[in-house]
Amino acid sequence: MIREPDKKQPSLPGFESPFERNLDPNNRWVKLAEVVPWEEFAAAYYSGMSVDQGTPAKPARLMVGAVILKHRQRWTDEETVLQIQENPYLQFFCGFSGFTLEQPFAPSLFVEIRKRMGATVYAQFEQAVDTKLTRILAKKNKAKQPGIADGDPPSFEQNVTSQTDHVEIVAAPETPQQADNGLETDVEGVEAKPSGKLIIDATVAEQAIRYPTDLGLLNEAQEISERLIDRLLPSQVEAFKKRHGHYPAVVLADGIYGTRDNRRYCKDRGIRFGGKPLGRPRKETETNREELREAKRQRRRDHLERIPIEGKFGQGKNRHGLAKIRAKLADTSASWIRAIFLVMNLNLLVRFFFAQNQPCLHTALTCLLTRMVVWQGLVKDMAGWLRLPQGRPMIAVGAF
Repeated sequence: MIREPDKKQPSLPGFESPFERNLDPNNRWVKLAEVVPWEEFAAAYYSGMSVDQGTPAKPARLMVGAVILKHRQRWTDEETVLQIQENPYLQFFCGFSGFTLEQPFAPSLFVEIRKRMGATVYAQFEQAVDTKLTRILAKKNKAKQPGIADGDPPSFEQNVTSQTDHVEIVAAPETPQQADNGLETDVEGVEAKPSGKLIIDATVAEQAIRYPTDLGLLNEAQEISERLIDRLLPSQVEAFKKRHGHYPAVVLADGIYGTRDNRRYCKDRGIRFGGKPLGRPRKETETNREELREAKRQRRRDHLERIPIEGKFGQGKNRHGLAKIRAKLADTSASWIRAIFLVMNLNLLVRFFFAQNQPCLHTALTCLLTRMVVWQGLVKDMAGWLRLPQGRPMIAVGAF
């Protein structure tokens, strides 16, 4: 049963602490609390609950905030509850009206929360972060545009800033028809040309469980991973089209994604695959020497542009524990992984929101918003193929 407290949280001067002093407005948790879209998060969290049946639930801000704290700091369930109980800044972040020494909730509740916050809930979380980031960028871009009144809606060109062929985060406003079918068309109904870049990659989030020792099992896992790769690229390209209204002009991916089927898929849609061509290299002659050298330089540029996504996976594994998922079931593992990427997106949102000058904002704009896709159906199939109980393997895919 949903039991929502008063949404009007006291301002910092009115927040009661045991030391009878105000909290620092520049504290990192106060800043993060300012940018998190709490109302949208609460609506997503309550979406699967009953309004008038069941045991009264803990407030959404408390539970979602606790999940964010846990994965941002890499705390255990028990340590997260203790930190909230002891720290007034963390209690402010979780929506408390004043400091209290009482335990906010039992640590075992995290297990139920991971089951409750499934793929649908996290998809709404990610959309809320993306929407708020879009508003921040539109506001800052509008401030840089001379002659725009406060009441005038910004145009598509004013919303989108070109960053040397980087993927634009702010997309053109969608019409209702475009939102329904995921297509962007002009006046004559012609589909928009491919534009922008899609950088994709995948990683395996290891779990704190047993390691396979059977060589046959390892080989079977490799074959399954190859089939997953064949299905990853088309799905991410279609997701890009649904979000932006058109296909990307180029797909930058690791060479393992350059299968004949994937290359044919991209070619049929007018998309350039940024990788080394298959087959024997062309013989260099006087007539094609410059062309081949330019193609080599282009592959070098494509390779350099893929560095951010590799860095994001490294950040998730080294800083946020993506390399060691401690959940055991398929659904709780999915929740664990998506929570990590949610925290990474919120960290990026803070950087955008508190950018104090244009050079900092320009640097932040070159970062790409990590998006998380968890293959729930494939995870269950993979668990069956590997003959493992409870669907323990989990494939995490980040798309930029």
